[in-house]
Amino acid sequence: MSEPLITVVTITYNLKKAGREKFVRQCIESVKNQTYPNIEHIIIDGASTDGTLEIFKDYPWLKVYSEPDKGIYDAMNKGVAHANGKYIAFLNSDDFWHDNRAVEASVKALEDNNADFSYATVRYLDDNDNFVGYLFPVLETFFLRMPFGHQSMFTRTELVHFDSAYKSSGDFDFVLSLILSGAKGVRVHLDFTSFRWIGMSSGKTNDFENEGCKLTDEECIKSIQDKFAQYGVTLKDAEGIYFDRKINRQILEKILERIDSSLALSIRKKYLKHAGSEVSVFYDIPAISKYKDTKFKFKKITLLKIRYYGKFKVYFLLKYFPFFILPARI
Repeated sequence: MSEPLITVVTITYNLKKAGREKFVRQCIESVKNQTYPNIEHIIIDGASTDGTLEIFKDYPWLKVYSEPDKGIYDAMNKGVAHANGKYIAFLNSDDFWHDNRAVEASVKALEDNNADFSYATVRYLDDNDNFVGYLFPVLETFFLRMPFGHQSMFTRTELVHFDSAYKSSGDFDFVLSLILSGAKGVRVHLDFTSFRWIGMSSGKTNDFENEGCKLTDEECIKSIQDKFAQYGVTLKDAEGIYFDRKINRQILEKILERIDSSLALSIRKKYLKHAGSEVSVFYDIPAISKYKDTKFKFKKITLLKIRYYGKFKVYFLLKYFPFFILPARI
């Protein structure tokens, strides 16, 4: 049986000016080095003016399109429009696949399970390539948070469209819509994606906290309200779902009627078995390794919330990423 064509899309804009040339080269080479033989790699460039386009001349197999866009999700939709693959993945220019079996394993999982999308664990790095930790996927929490790192996601191309009105959380809005449409997901049990949390050591994190994090919160809440408005969910309800991880049981029951039956069953077992009229969602905790660099201070990323669940003390990174602090890796 022939292997289906896979499209990988990378969005770029003025990477040389931003000092990101080495990152995008690593990204491109990680795709080229995949064991899977049938891949097209598309670059959607936002009309760079700093010589970024010269980088791609070193990689003649790339399909490069450069023109102004209206933002990242508009650019991603342009990537979808140019895609020829059965499945599509979006790999950011700062990110890369550290395992050359990424595409092979993802396609196998999709094909073997007749699934519409796949996802996996994601590694976090800073811009100096220091390991920060892992984000483990929890698909059962899709209705209140991004359930996995989108950098690990492969999707049937025909199902992909982003709402370009979003500036920060179009991926969450898309995943929420996708799952509510009844799409079937499958987890790939391979750690293959490295995601750079740019700014952790460069001092840019405060800007992200004050502006980017607020925008992300607002957009995620808007998406939740829009998708569940038919069930009477108000803005206040959406804020409770997002921040407090609490949802009315009747609303959740109606949501489960719309999604893939295997995922609905898993959510029932995980959250509804002993729930009352209100469902509290305490999901599996992504593990973030304690940073080894002595120059790094957790205060730079602001642990905005601390909650106690029984005897466990749980920190929330940038408001919405829960984690335990683990011993430093050796």
